[in-house]
Amino acid sequence: MDRVTGHNTPAFELRAPTEKELAETKITTRNLSTELKTNSNQLSQDLKVAEEKLKKDLRATSTGLETNLASMRTELGSTKSAVADLVTKLNARTSEIVDIGHMPSSCADLQRTGHKLSGFFSVKGSKKMEMIYCNSLANQNDKQKWIGYVNVKSAPVHFYVQRNSTFNTQSTPIPFDLARM
Repeated sequence: MDRVTGHNTPAFELRAPTEKELAETKITTRNLSTELKTNSNQLSQDLKVAEEKLKKDLRATSTGLETNLASMRTELGSTKSAVADLVTKLNARTSEIVDIGHMPSSCADLQRTGHKLSGFFSVKGSKKMEMIYCNSLANQNDKQKWIGYVNVKSAPVHFYVQRNSTFNTQSTPIPFDLARM
């Protein structure tokens, strides 16, 4: 309500803009349009620069990955070759293993069954088990050296032992006071 007249009037009145206001609005609009075009052009230029940088980085990364891939393929090829060589050697070594049809009685028998290393071996002697040393690196005359008989029991042995005092030492054989066969 208007205090002076007492009539109901709106809080604001619509009025027509003046020519001066229209001119100012046109200038402001033109300035904003120019600024928008400038910013748009700048963003477009920045986007192109960023795109070119990304392309360059991607090319460098791609080249690095291709180089790594080629290196890995080469390494994989050499690994496959090494595995194939090992398989060939293993097959050659194990194909020599044969069943000689009886218990080994000499270094020659052991070699036919696949033993390649020098060492001590128990073999079947004429009446008892024997211990021999096989030298796989020596010439034919020095390949086998007889050491002695192996103490193999072919029948059960019963015995009785007795201790008259306590014994609690760990990791030591127990000594007996009385032993009977």
